Amino acid sequence: MTYFSIVRGPITVSSCDLNIYIYMVAPEVKFSNWTSGNADIDNLIQKCQMETLVPTIIIEWIPYNRIENIKFLTKGGYSEIYTAVWIDGGYDEWDSKKQQLKRFGRENVILKTLGNVESENQRWFEEAKSHFTISNKWSSTVRCYGLTQNISDGNYMLVIRKWIWI
Repeated sequence: MTYFSIVRGPITVSSCDLNIYIYMVAPEVKFSNWTSGNADIDNLIQKCQMETLVPTIIIEWIPYNRIENIKFLTKGGYSEIYTAVWIDGGYDEWDSKKQQLKRFGRENVILKTLGNVESENQRWFEEAKSHFTISNKWSSTVRCYGLTQNISDGNYMLVIRKWIWI
């Protein structure tokens, strides 16, 4: 079976369920369907999406209104940490029958503040880039789902999987 990738061109895969190249059939992650309002962030997220091989590690822009129950947890270094619930949750798997990505649904997450878009210091952007690169290449590490922006103060926040230790 042949699939077409926006980035890599045609490729043959043996299983429809593998469906590594989801971008032609998954409109929810196509670039024209969203924007953060910041071209640098959009480009960074798009680059990560183009390098993603499986649905569970897709980095995305997460609208702040899709996050609820935000509670301050702690402050350390240059960041504040919050717990929250992401209403949609991350992508889970490809549904080959419906030809769309399925999401986990409500998911507990950690929000880590990075900085304000107006700030001259672009350290926050480099930190986001590092988290995305690590999460995209080594999914067994702490999973970063993407970025959001606090609408009240303009700070960008990483949206990270909340691990529950048993």
